[in-house]
Amino acid sequence: MSAKKAVQDTISSVLDTIPMVDTSKTTTTTPTTVKISPDSPADEVNYDAVDSMNYDIKNKKVFLYGNAIVTQKTLKLTAERMIIDFGNNIVIAEGHTDSLGNRKGNPVFEDGDQNFSCKKMKYNFKTKKGIVYDAVTQEGDLFIHGAQSKIFQGVQLAPQDSATHEVIYNRDAIFTTCNHPDPHFGIRAKKLKMIPNKIAIVGPSMIELGGVPTPLVLPFGFFPLKQGARTGLIFPRDYEYSPTWGFGFKNVGWYFPINDHWDTKVLTDIYFKGTWGISAQTRYKYRYRNSGNFNLSFSDRVRELSDASRARERSLSIQWSHQQDASAHPNRSFSSSVNIQTNGFQSRNYNDASSVLQNTLHSNVNYSQRFPGSPFNLTASMSHSQNTRTHEVTFNLPTVGLRMNRIYPFKKKNRVGNEKWYEKVTFKYDMDAQNRLTTTDTTMFTKETLESAQYGMRHKISSDVNFKLFKYINISPNVQYSDIWYGNRIEKIF
Repeated sequence: MSAKKAVQDTISSVLDTIPMVDTSKTTTTTPTTVKISPDSPADEVNYDAVDSMNYDIKNKKVFLYGNAIVTQKTLKLTAERMIIDFGNNIVIAEGHTDSLGNRKGNPVFEDGDQNFSCKKMKYNFKTKKGIVYDAVTQEGDLFIHGAQSKIFQGVQLAPQDSATHEVIYNRDAIFTTCNHPDPHFGIRAKKLKMIPNKIAIVGPSMIELGGVPTPLVLPFGFFPLKQGARTGLIFPRDYEYSPTWGFGFKNVGWYFPINDHWDTKVLTDIYFKGTWGISAQTRYKYRYRNSGNFNLSFSDRVRELSDASRARERSLSIQWSHQQDASAHPNRSFSSSVNIQTNGFQSRNYNDASSVLQNTLHSNVNYSQRFPGSPFNLTASMSHSQNTRTHEVTFNLPTVGLRMNRIYPFKKKNRVGNEKWYEKVTFKYDMDAQNRLTTTDTTMFTKETLESAQYGMRHKISSDVNFKLFKYINISPNVQYSDIWYGNRIEKIF
């Protein structure tokens, strides 16, 4: 079926009498225009069905059965059953329930990049408005369920905005990352306004678990829906129940794409008995230079004691991993692998076997530098070892090494004649420095720990020469000097 604004009628006007035709004269006809109703849609509407189509000429309706489809420009609507009302430019689409109680052929609405499914839909071709019941819309990893939705197409968001957009208003909506038809969790809002691929705006809403509302309330919210890296809410993949902490869910937070090289997400864990945690996870990557990630986490666990009182257990975790590309710098390298925890953070917050059974933690940060054109090279490192059972922690912060390769200080650059014995004299120098801290994981950041540091420095100088005496006797004298400096002093009084 097609509806067009105007067509040319090449049939001549019908007269009230039939005249005699004079074959000696040429008959001319004047074309007339058939006017289309101003209430008809501006664009052509096409429809089809696999099973059958019934026409109600009197009421200007068409009934479509079996995989019905209706298209209009970029719009496409499919459903098991449809009713097209040409008098009002309305299509009503819905699925049906089979003998086993399963829904079949629910309406699917597609328009450009936007699509959603629902149980029933009513759409006006002319005004581009519609009402949708039990719609499910997907925006990236986010699913939006609306009990009743209104669709408005061709909306200008601002007077100076020449582009038009689709706007959807939802009543009694829930948005979630759970892909189940009946979501196990999500944020329930009485009212929601959504501009596909742009933003979702909600009023007062609350977090819902298993269909049960929780006391966690949001006064309002803005959730970007743009494609690609974008700032937005991170939904939990699941919720959990702990006999100690109660109902709760992990990893609810916000994602921040800082630029093309850096991004950050802030995640929280929330439980109804007062336990909570927060973490900031940052990633960075520069092509042909370096990449890494940094995680800082804090946990505040609340548990009830036998006398009904409560005890708080706070713990902290610092993790940093950094890798330098092999082609980043010819004379300098830097890498890190840091894993520092306090008060048994890993075993308190994770219940997998590796987290519970692992009782040693190690960290290393390494830097090396070569100085082209000189015999010197420098190394510096920081290391950490920790026993989560005894709570003992040892830091080597830092360890520095300076090496001078063997040199020949008396060798002439432009030697004339045979090499002299003193030109074979070599000289070498090494220096090592270290600062060591030994403490527990609950007192590592206190003033007393810093004051108990043990530090020192060792110098080593060596020189040797090798020459022949009387052509047959090899002489190899060498001299070594070693010196150790300590930063602590011991006083004994008798």
